[in-house]
Amino acid sequence: MITNTNTATPSPLAHLAAAGSSAWRPRPKIPLVEWCEKNVRLPADTEASPGAFDLVRRPYWREVLEAIDDPATESIAIMKSTQVGGTLVWMAAILGWSELAPAPAMIVTPDRDSAVECRDRLYGIGLETAPIRPRVPPVRDWNNRHLDLASCRVYLAYSGSKQRTRSRPCKRVIFTECDVYQADRRAGDTIRAGRERVKAFYSPLVLFESSPVSEESPIEKLYTARGRAAGSSRTKKTSSSRRVAGCRTVSGSTRRAT
Repeated sequence: MITNTNTATPSPLAHLAAAGSSAWRPRPKIPLVEWCEKNVRLPADTEASPGAFDLVRRPYWREVLEAIDDPATESIAIMKSTQVGGTLVWMAAILGWSELAPAPAMIVTPDRDSAVECRDRLYGIGLETAPIRPRVPPVRDWNNRHLDLASCRVYLAYSGSKQRTRSRPCKRVIFTECDVYQADRRAGDTIRAGRERVKAFYSPLVLFESSPVSEESPIEKLYTARGRAAGSSRTKKTSSSRRVAGCRTVSGSTRRAT
């Protein structure tokens, strides 16, 4: 009988080579919607339904998250009623991006107060979400300029603030409650200025979400425009059977970095 008497342990160089090859191996692709369902937790002090981020009760947001996660999607317009979880969808997406695909982002709100409320709510959800909790800064370091999630920054802007909407290049820009943006000639067009932020990035995303509040509704115009997208772009309309939200996405040949 022949036995193997070679008991030599791998050399330190072999260990180093193995560790190096492992470090350079790409991480497996985790769908954003899967990460959100598994990890995002909502705090009881700010959310009506604390606990796990629940897409079972609101299944109409699943396809929206899938569209957000699609690198071919260039823009999304969500026209919704109130209190249906629309804000939570993009907040969960921001936390997921910080873990899965970090890049600078911007949230554009109607005013300064709502920007601070978004910051507090996002940080609050982050503190309840285990993978994000270590990256949420101490409360004393919170500010009204940006959220710092360690892997990326999320800049805070609001309508009427020319400097905030024109100062930072971002891969993703979210316009929330755009129907109540303030008109200010000196500050210019908030939506146009925010859209300009993504031009430096490959495969950027611009998301609009709001409840329509008037006959001259910006979100309704944006939603309708998504449906009229022409050329090589592909449009997709999704809506829930409960008629609480409508979403249109536009995708096609994404802009290259300049």
